[in-house]
Amino acid sequence: MFDQCKRLKSWRAAVAYEAGRAWVGPPAAVACTISAEFVFERPKSHWRKAGTLTNKAPLHPGKPDIDKLCRALLDGLTGVVMVDDSQVVWLNAHKRYGSQSETFVTISYAAR
Repeated sequence: MFDQCKRLKSWRAAVAYEAGRAWVGPPAAVACTISAEFVFERPKSHWRKAGTLTNKAPLHPGKPDIDKLCRALLDGLTGVVMVDDSQVVWLNAHKRYGSQSETFVTISYAAR
């Protein structure tokens, strides 16, 4: 389970650190929407020596579950860019394979 993963605490801390670098000011206390893209590097077992994918290589990443990824992301953002994750009124997230592992997040806040 992703919640029990040893790397979860450090990943949340990395989210908070990067969010703090991009965010200026105190955490917002208004409704927000979040779009997140989780990119995973394919394991070596997915590749042939010729550099092509094997027939058994899945098209999309499996674990960790997307809901657990989102929960960890929101936990890392809470207290940095938003007061509480209950402010999120819309969440769009997907995961895919890419050339390297990375996460992209866009946050929009409602006008007052």
